[in-house]
Amino acid sequence: MSEVIVKSRRAAREAAFQAVYQCACGGSSISVAVEEALTRQTFSDEAAALVRELANGAMTGVIELDARYAPYLKSGWTPSRLALIDRLLLRLAVFELWSMPNVPPKVTITEAVNLAKRFGGADSGPFINGVLGKVLEVSPKREWSGGAEGEVGGGAVSAGIGGPDE
Repeated sequence: MSEVIVKSRRAAREAAFQAVYQCACGGSSISVAVEEALTRQTFSDEAAALVRELANGAMTGVIELDARYAPYLKSGWTPSRLALIDRLLLRLAVFELWSMPNVPPKVTITEAVNLAKRFGGADSGPFINGVLGKVLEVSPKREWSGGAEGEVGGGAVSAGIGGPDE
């Protein structure tokens, strides 16, 4: 029986999140955490490259990434007060919005919301959606013209910006 090679960008985002979380919680270096995440499934070269790019990007520019979403937190809140999962998901998504020009912003936000629903608290999905909606307005992708389609778990995105009911 041949092994399944994962090509899904959704699975790659999840693996990147897991690597970033492991690094933040376990004290592993990001390179070790990424390589461990890549051993849990067999990823295509493209999906593995996405895992590495997202995880490294989210962990390399932490101060800059936090500064991009911090103005949209409630008064008196700072990134350090956020739940770790929410903070890490915001970093991953902000990195994607600023540094990955070919990824549609709706895909980025929808995927971050889906990960928040899966791994975060009861209010994480709507919270992530709200903050990223504001961040998008000042991001390089604020006037996205690359189209609304993008691979999300193997299919095209047809919904809006990842609301809490998606």
